[in-house]
Amino acid sequence: MMNEIDVLSSEELENDEEEEEPTLEIAEKKVENITLNNSISDDLLHSIVERETWESKLSFTLTLVGYAVGFGNVWRFPYLLQENGGVVFLIPYTVSVIFLGVPIFYMELAIGQRLRKGPLGSWHEISPYLGGMGITTAIMCFVVLLYYNTLIAWVISYFFDSFRANLGYSDCTYGVTAASGGCDIKSQNTECQLCNTSGASQYYWYKRVLDISTGIDDPGNFSWWIMMCITLTWIMVYGIIVKGIKIAGKVIYFTSLFPYVVFTIFLIRGLILENMSNGYTVLFTPRWEKLFQPTVWKTAASQILFSLGIGYGCLIAFASYLKPNNDCHTDAILVTAINCGSSFLATIVMFPYLGHYGTKVFEQCKIDRQVNLRNAFGFTEADDVIFSDAGPVNYYMHDGSNYSVSLPLGFNAEKFPSCTLRDSIESSASGTGFVFIVFAQAIATLPASQVWALLFFFMLLTLGIDSAFGVIEGCIAAIVDLQYKLKKWIISTIVCGISLFFSLMFSWGWGQYILVFMDDFAANWPLLLVAIFECFGIGWVYGLQRFARDATLMTGKRPGLYWLICWKYISPLLVFIIFIFTLVEISESGIGYRVWNDEKATLVTIPYPPYAIALGFLLTIFIIMWIPLVAILRYYGIHLIKDEAPIDFPEEELKKERNYNESEDPTDSVTKLVYWGNLGTSKTNPDVVSGGGVSGTPSSTHSTTQPNTHKEYDYLAQLS
Repeated sequence: MMNEIDVLSSEELENDEEEEEPTLEIAEKKVENITLNNSISDDLLHSIVERETWESKLSFTLTLVGYAVGFGNVWRFPYLLQENGGVVFLIPYTVSVIFLGVPIFYMELAIGQRLRKGPLGSWHEISPYLGGMGITTAIMCFVVLLYYNTLIAWVISYFFDSFRANLGYSDCTYGVTAASGGCDIKSQNTECQLCNTSGASQYYWYKRVLDISTGIDDPGNFSWWIMMCITLTWIMVYGIIVKGIKIAGKVIYFTSLFPYVVFTIFLIRGLILENMSNGYTVLFTPRWEKLFQPTVWKTAASQILFSLGIGYGCLIAFASYLKPNNDCHTDAILVTAINCGSSFLATIVMFPYLGHYGTKVFEQCKIDRQVNLRNAFGFTEADDVIFSDAGPVNYYMHDGSNYSVSLPLGFNAEKFPSCTLRDSIESSASGTGFVFIVFAQAIATLPASQVWALLFFFMLLTLGIDSAFGVIEGCIAAIVDLQYKLKKWIISTIVCGISLFFSLMFSWGWGQYILVFMDDFAANWPLLLVAIFECFGIGWVYGLQRFARDATLMTGKRPGLYWLICWKYISPLLVFIIFIFTLVEISESGIGYRVWNDEKATLVTIPYPPYAIALGFLLTIFIIMWIPLVAILRYYGIHLIKDEAPIDFPEEELKKERNYNESEDPTDSVTKLVYWGNLGTSKTNPDVVSGGGVSGTPSSTHSTTQPNTHKEYDYLAQLS
């Protein structure tokens, strides 16, 4: 075993990107000035020197873009925008980006780059009492992987369907296999009637692709086709992740940039569609009353938090492969801007198609309303009677005059919905339905629809693979930090194999319900709590002053009051408010989900069964319990996570490179007030450890001024 690892000079830092060296040699040079004694195990040394590095800064940036820009940008943001006031929604969204998204995104990148470990190793090094956050994020990533890759599998199903002569969701005749003689409105075929009532795209999605069951307590039928799509998804993800970040970075060049090429093509095509302007009219017509609804602000903050992938530990894992002098400050601002721009671009691209399709729906709605009302009131086509397109149904126009008519006995006005252009365009389903139902139907109305469908769903496939790679990297990095004597490719094989096995539950008819269930209980609440603890760990345990100093050395840019106040106060407060609003919504409206109803030929909302709610809360508790459990056990001397030597930080080299002078640190009263309250500066708590040393004092990351009373830290005291 090697006893010393050489120091990396500032010149080597600058020229490192140009040199082509084996990964092991690069990693050896990047573990600076660490003297190892016999108390460090061989597997610990192996984990230090085996660390990979990014092939180039561009591959890292594109990987971040691919991770952050995903399904949420394409189908969730456009829906939220039109649902929450149109352009008015951009006001709370922008505020959330400034005070929540960018600060925490920058903070996570800086943590990974500074400590050069995965999420578990990083939080354990900040404080062993916070090591449970790494376990929690790993479990969250695992759960999210299960249903995120299922979304990719559904995209693959639609992609293959695009090779058919007639798209299955274009017409009920093609969507209903039993309708060999056609599927017109007069058909007596039960499935035809269901398809005609619900619409071809909605019928195809729920009844043909998902073969959806009656509820979460009904497994339904097993779909071999969905199983094969899920298996293919995991094979693709495994093929990328097992090759390591260098090969994955090359794949990202295509998967990150291709969606923007497709966006451009779809935008040009959409701008020449008939009635495309109606989509923009609905989008850009502000509804200012929405601005004063608290739920709109909560929705905007939640969207940016989930869209950027904050709290999963993936950003920490990605940044851990960076050089210590990388400018993660610029990375955070750039990637956040690209993410938000991509969301708005997707909206601009989609709404011409929704305007085109929504206008057709609007015109058909008016025709159906007139025909149905005439029949209900006993008028014939020869009668010159015109009912209003919207509003009360007991008034009609004849010869330019308005007349009222008595409603027949047992008349149900709900069967004659009002027809408005806004409602027709905004009738899009949220989440997956926005793409698989509404936009798919819009594509089906285009000439050469198969070509457009192939382009669109292949674009979604590349977006999904990018994000899936990021999530699985966060999961695997946490397992690597546990210091098991396994190579990374073996860990990748085990994780992907287990994930594939559990993902098969989505092959049954209840797959859609299980996906929503896991998203409700396993992703939302734990993610909010992790984000709060992250800000607490940096602002109050690691020390805001030390963190600001580290950021200055790494980036050459001293964090101003905006960053400091957001990290310590504003960002965690915003996340806490989101958490409280979520609890209030649940207490007021309960916890429910949407199920398919054959009688109404649409989705209806019903409450979760009591046992499902119990299982959901047990799942939530299982994910977040590691945060307090690891801390409590640590307090009583039980260590669930192994201690390890910090990967040293080239402080002196960076000081010379940045011309850093400690005397230039801000000393004004406002900054001192923001720095106040650092729990990590306690000299009586040897379990509060910072990267590069044991001391909690912000003046030096290498000082050892406090007594080390724990035997497991003897080797840490030897670090210089």
